[in-house]
Amino acid sequence: MKRFTVIMLFMAVAAVNAAADGGMWMVNLIDKSLALKMRDAGMKIDPSMIYNETTASFSDAVVFFEQGCTGSVISDEGLVMTTHHCAYPDIVGVSSEDNNYLEDGFWAMTLEEERPIPGKNAMFLKYIIDVTDDVGEYIAETEREGKQINMRRMRFLMEKAVRDETGYKAVLSSMWCGEKYYMSLYEVYPDVRLVAAPGVSIASFGGDVDNWEWPQHKGDFAMYRIYAAPDGSPAEYSPENVPLSPRYSFAISTDGYSEGDFTLIMGYPDATGRYSSSFAVKDDIYRINPITVGMKEDRIRIIRGHMAENPAVRLKYYNTFFSLSNAREYDAGETDNILRHHILDSIASREAVLQAWVSEDPVRIERWGSLMGDLERKYADVAGISDQILYFTGTMIEGTGLYPYVRNMAVRKNRHGDSPKTVQRFADAFRAVGGMWKQLDPKVEKELLEYAVSVFFTHIDEEFRSPFHVYLEEIFGNDYSAMTDYVWENSFFTDKARYDSLSALVVPVLEDARSYEIGSCGEACDILRERIALYYDPLYQLLRSSRMYEFYTALSRVEDGVSVEMLEDKYARMLYSMRESSGIPQYPDANSTMRFTFGNVSPLSPRDAVYYSWRSTSDGIVQKYSPEKEDFAPDGRFMQLLCSGDWGRWAADDGKMYVDFLTDNDVTRGNSGSPVLDCNGKLIGMAFDANYESLAGGLYYLEDYNKAVCADIRYILWILDKYAGMSRIIEELGL
Repeated sequence: MKRFTVIMLFMAVAAVNAAADGGMWMVNLIDKSLALKMRDAGMKIDPSMIYNETTASFSDAVVFFEQGCTGSVISDEGLVMTTHHCAYPDIVGVSSEDNNYLEDGFWAMTLEEERPIPGKNAMFLKYIIDVTDDVGEYIAETEREGKQINMRRMRFLMEKAVRDETGYKAVLSSMWCGEKYYMSLYEVYPDVRLVAAPGVSIASFGGDVDNWEWPQHKGDFAMYRIYAAPDGSPAEYSPENVPLSPRYSFAISTDGYSEGDFTLIMGYPDATGRYSSSFAVKDDIYRINPITVGMKEDRIRIIRGHMAENPAVRLKYYNTFFSLSNAREYDAGETDNILRHHILDSIASREAVLQAWVSEDPVRIERWGSLMGDLERKYADVAGISDQILYFTGTMIEGTGLYPYVRNMAVRKNRHGDSPKTVQRFADAFRAVGGMWKQLDPKVEKELLEYAVSVFFTHIDEEFRSPFHVYLEEIFGNDYSAMTDYVWENSFFTDKARYDSLSALVVPVLEDARSYEIGSCGEACDILRERIALYYDPLYQLLRSSRMYEFYTALSRVEDGVSVEMLEDKYARMLYSMRESSGIPQYPDANSTMRFTFGNVSPLSPRDAVYYSWRSTSDGIVQKYSPEKEDFAPDGRFMQLLCSGDWGRWAADDGKMYVDFLTDNDVTRGNSGSPVLDCNGKLIGMAFDANYESLAGGLYYLEDYNKAVCADIRYILWILDKYAGMSRIIEELGL
């Protein structure tokens, strides 16, 4: 047995070392071994340039947008580049029927034309602090006092303490499911303005057809500028603010790249689960994905039909459509690739090594000996209620665009009664309903609601249905169209006349209540709620009378004190401990903390006898162009420029225009907008997508298959220069 363990452990180490360039490494944990691997891959810069708390470094030019994307500072005047699909909601927000910047592009020709984006924050990482010992002390003290450990409260208290002491935004992150804890400190700039964005036909050329595919030919970029107070400090929007003078900005290289060249990508990858057990992976591909993919496909079908009929609907729903389509293809591709590449077999081999390692030590046996059996039983126990949660979430919560407006109306009084702040929140939510149809379309939402109703009543058990749901079923049976008509025709949310009628009654009460002191607003606010008939509104009752709390209460009964998440955390710590004891290099799962990944420009061979080049050119746009297909039909002037072949200084050495390229860097969602740097640390492109074969990467890294799809900086500059005429940006970049 011992010899078997040694052999298997050697194979595991060899496999990790062979794929060492696959990894989302923490910027503050670069040891000599990792630095040597980067040097061997072709890096020429000092690794301390990646992250340094005392001098300017690359991390100072990597921006984290709270919406879940990455950006790169590319000028000394706070200019930031990210992806168009990350900027999409902001582009729609500044658009109108008269100025459709989504279709036509947005180009600010002067500083004065740059458009403020309310609520958008740009975050710069300042420090990363190891607080593992502090967390351990908190847990130990809590246990000594006989209290229950509340990790959420611990996180709140620790983040608040650091924020109060330093003035920076503080975010506590658990690594390896509690083996280590780090506090990231950010400086947050709230004045962010849109500068440039091509039309969607250029930025998203190929649309949903080419998404997650290769080759691609997208100019998927947008530019913002970060503004600061005159003294350089973060400040809310003000006309007196000035462009930020950053600590570091990336120099741009137009020299290009070749196959095999070193690449470094930095950013904020969202989430991975590479420390998951085989039972978690099976649950994902055999239970969760089939349910979620099916519901997403039906919603996509409904939205696509309305978008095709009405350009105004397309403008409102393009981001929703893209997000749904992106998620659906990711989930389906994850299942497909896990099965195709026999990843479950690879994980089974890993678990055989784990089991052998555990069995060699009595302490390990005591700690983890029964874990695999416990996991298998627990997943089987919770499957039924977990299905219910998926169906409920996919219908009543995520199934329509109506839910956020309905949810926000549920402003409840606190223990002191209704304070002026509570009244203000209620007033804001009520006013938002009045503007709801500027963001949504009634025909789309009603059809989505009918679909959600049909799925809900088909798949949700009676124990989770409210009396209102029972009432609807008693009257309408399984006639979900009639059920939806009734809800729609009797709700104040869905009819402007009913809303206006209620508004005439509600607004005076709101104005009256605003003057009350804390605890003195009770009667006025009760009148308000009665007049608005919130708890009798059928749409409110449909979407809110069953709550997640009820599902999780049922789940808790089944779990009996031990959740799947607790067992998976235990599994992750077991895997971490085995690798740590064996000296195997490892990185924690991605969790929206800054990471870097290194690799090389490389081609793709997804299947036997199939080979794809590592670059795409403008020829592919011409070949795919089809004026009858909106995803493949950039405007005429763009196509004329493209066909003219006038690349100017942006051409490659061979005279061609490179559009996108592939690297084998390890990326995932959240890396959209990440800078792609060459061996000297200069910016050559921007990561915006991954290939279909990499869609299992959230659970397992596949060497030779996981690729980053990147936009060539020269193509971006050509669009800015030749197409948009933004010479001021070219000059600002020093080019």
